[in-house]
Amino acid sequence: MRLLHYILRLSAITLAIVLMAACSAEKFLAPGERLLTSVKLNSNTPDVDPSTYKIYLRQQPNTKWFNLLKVPLGIYCLSSADTAKTGSHNVWQRIGEPPVI
Repeated sequence: MRLLHYILRLSAITLAIVLMAACSAEKFLAPGERLLTSVKLNSNTPDVDPSTYKIYLRQQPNTKWFNLLKVPLGIYCLSSADTAKTGSHNVWQRIGEPPVI
């Protein structure tokens, strides 16, 4: 009984991860657009600390959970790219985080 419970829990977690990985954010991107994956600030002068300029950045990459999975983006990708659809489509977009281009 305990083994069955463990196997079911492991299966559910694996299925959730596979579903999140299967959803692609590319369906929301126009041709030639790419997702913003990271922002890096460099300075040529040693007096300037680049971290003080982070407040001026307009975009931040999509949120990652445990520094590994973009779960909010995956939830957003569960919706359809067709904006004319209603119902559960809008729920997934409200819960999730849209892709940062």
